[in-house]
Amino acid sequence: MEKCAASVILVKNNTTPALDSEHGMQQRKMTLDMGRIAIVCAVDGVNERSTGSFDMAQHFARHGDSVHVLHVNDTDKAVTPRHAAGMYTSAAAVTEKFKGECDKATSASGNDVVSKFVSIPKKVSIKDSLLQYSDDVAADLLVLGSLQLAKSTTDGNTMGSVSAAAAKKSTAHILVAKGFGGF
Repeated sequence: MEKCAASVILVKNNTTPALDSEHGMQQRKMTLDMGRIAIVCAVDGVNERSTGSFDMAQHFARHGDSVHVLHVNDTDKAVTPRHAAGMYTSAAAVTEKFKGECDKATSASGNDVVSKFVSIPKKVSIKDSLLQYSDDVAADLLVLGSLQLAKSTTDGNTMGSVSAAAAKKSTAHILVAKGFGGF
């Protein structure tokens, strides 16, 4: 069995529908004129994939940037699956873990990079909620972890469904980090 050898995949979307609106253009121009970018990092549990994505987002953040650590909370379920181990993570555990990580990262940067945890309810789907939030904050970079990239697949899918949808539909640049920690 073969495994994907890429550590990260960068996908630049060729379409920018959100920038077609006057509001989208003003919001993006205002942040870029000030030399700041907005990074959205999606986390789906207390696992190595989410922690790796968080670390990757922090790595790319520079003075004045903001990192939004986003958990799309499936309010229909009390817990979210941790795919590899068959374990489950509560939304409260995700919140506790990443609020703490955001506080530490903001402190460590001397408040130069503001990291904040955001939990939103799933609307239609996780990917639609993620893309809507990214558009709302005029994200310049969306960081996602992918369990699928670490697996050997026979069905031709090299990215998971959320990563693939984000790569196709997001107005932000996409960084998809391959699965972490032997998933």
